[in-house]
Amino acid sequence: MPNDAPSTRILIADVWISPRVLEKLETKHSVRERDVEEALVLTHRVEARWDFSEEHECWRVLAVGVTDSGGVLKAALYPVDEHCGRWRLGTAFWAR
Repeated sequence: MPNDAPSTRILIADVWISPRVLEKLETKHSVRERDVEEALVLTHRVEARWDFSEEHECWRVLAVGVTDSGGVLKAALYPVDEHCGRWRLGTAFWAR
């Protein structure tokens, strides 16, 4: 694991979801774009921590948030501009 860990402060202000990832989320995990926004973007009900992905060889944020209806969503976010809170969604799925 590299020593250059990102800052400990994690702000999630915007999450970009590619069309390919969105299609996978909707068909495989029954997760909608709105679910991601409710659970992760600018909410006080999200827990997030940095994690180094050995598979992708980069830092990512693992986040867990709660939707307005009480669903618990887990997600992997990759930084676009971490200081401004902009992220790219790698995957998301419902906690069981």
